[in-house]
Amino acid sequence: MGSKKIDSNDIQFMNNLLRPEGFYSFVKLSGGKIKNRYYKLSEILGRYMDICNSIKGELVLDINKFLYDFVYTYKIYDDPENFIFTAFYRILWNVEKISDIVKKYNIQIEEFYISDLHRVMTGNVLRNIKKDYLSTAEKNNEPICIIKFEPYNDLKNRIDLPQEYRDFLIIDGNHRLHAKFIKNETSKFRFLNKKSEKIKAYVLDNKFHMELICNDRIALIYKINANINFLREYTIGSINQMELEEKLYEI
Repeated sequence: MGSKKIDSNDIQFMNNLLRPEGFYSFVKLSGGKIKNRYYKLSEILGRYMDICNSIKGELVLDINKFLYDFVYTYKIYDDPENFIFTAFYRILWNVEKISDIVKKYNIQIEEFYISDLHRVMTGNVLRNIKKDYLSTAEKNNEPICIIKFEPYNDLKNRIDLPQEYRDFLIIDGNHRLHAKFIKNETSKFRFLNKKSEKIKAYVLDNKFHMELICNDRIALIYKINANINFLREYTIGSINQMELEEKLYEI
């Protein structure tokens, strides 16, 4: 087993996000209008601040496992200073557990048009694609794995994406999808205005994050960020108070 230290390179929560005024600035930056103010917001954000400041130290991980390493970022607009901060955290899923979950819960294979699904690949994901691996990835026809991602991300406001795609995060198969997308774009079908080929995928519900995330402390950070997004949804009027309180992870 190897160890990994959690430090500021892995988790960075700007203080202004976990204060009510900073949270409302974040809501406005993400395109939302403030319609509701949750009466427990100050108490919740203060508790999250204490938790985030206390999460440090060694993470014991099996460094031989195949992990999907995802750096989740979002911007926070600080109104008084007219300055944009970026908050981020690093999250690790154990991709080797996917096959166990698929068998245990009898997850069925779904198919998606490559050209449509490729649009969920963000700029950060595309920048981490290893070009020298694409030729191998293109020949791999194993299903990719998508998981529904609850924290706020840029896809959630993409009106050009189907609603169900806006929660998608590909945790296994980004190279396969990108390689097949490139092949599709350069094929004769592209110029004949025909639909792209399809790619097979497992789509995992958000409940499986807790089985795949590599460490309890990282899981706690995920829950906090998911809850911040649920609070955002309530604030902009997408959900009501009862729905909010049903969605919130217990922390």
